Amino acid sequence: MVKRFQQPTPQQVTEYAAEIGFKIDGEAFCDRYDAVGWVYGNARTPIKNWKAVVRTWKRNQNQWTGGQPVKPAVDMREKYLKEAMSMTVSLQQRIKCGLQTPSGGDPREDLSTLWKGLRDKHGPKFIDDLKERLKRNV
Repeated sequence: MVKRFQQPTPQQVTEYAAEIGFKIDGEAFCDRYDAVGWVYGNARTPIKNWKAVVRTWKRNQNQWTGGQPVKPAVDMREKYLKEAMSMTVSLQQRIKCGLQTPSGGDPREDLSTLWKGLRDKHGPKFIDDLKERLKRNV
């Protein structure tokens, strides 16, 4: 029986890389392969094992950086958390004031849709972190 390839989440990529002693931006990794259809090389060979690709990135790190230390990438997770907080606070203010969204929609529905999308894209830990930050922000 052939196993179907299942795309990893950015969190899975980041966690696996940490397990093997490699720091990687899971968002950048997933965005890169989403953009090309989860294939690699000039022959556009379909990826069968994303963990093997992460290990290859680790091995090639020195080649790509000319042996220089890699500067940490901007923490995309932090950026996404800040954006999610801003959108959440805005929608919560509209709910509190009884206002519709600029498109005339219900801010409660928009907030629910936003959080479902964030959970699907970033995972439940992201939502937990977002809730914690919102508590501290109040």
